[in-house]
Amino acid sequence: MKFSGCALGTVSLLLVLLMTGPEISEAKPSPRNGVIREYYASRRIRLEFRYKNGQLIRKRFWHKNGRLMSDYLYRDGKPVKKRDFYDNGRLKSLWTKKSGVLKIFDEDGSIRASIPNRVDGLF
Repeated sequence: MKFSGCALGTVSLLLVLLMTGPEISEAKPSPRNGVIREYYASRRIRLEFRYKNGQLIRKRFWHKNGRLMSDYLYRDGKPVKKRDFYDNGRLKSLWTKKSGVLKIFDEDGSIRASIPNRVDGLF
């Protein structure tokens, strides 16, 4: 693997944090079609899961300040695109099934690391 700009331990920890998203406190049954949403106490949206024909098609998480934290797209139950954002709205990481490469960005937008991985999106 080729790592640029990060120590291996830092990259591994960052990958775990980026790929897991915030914890969900309670399990909910997935609807056949529709949306599950949870909100912060402030009434801002915290997460949204979208389902079609019983399959997860999109997962989104928001920071407490209302900006998007993560946006994951799925096809046939498998991830096809993952984007994570800093709380200021700037892109933090990007992965697509087509490229198979996870790009990690600094808050100024410069690429911190570019990491090839397996096509299924799991490290």
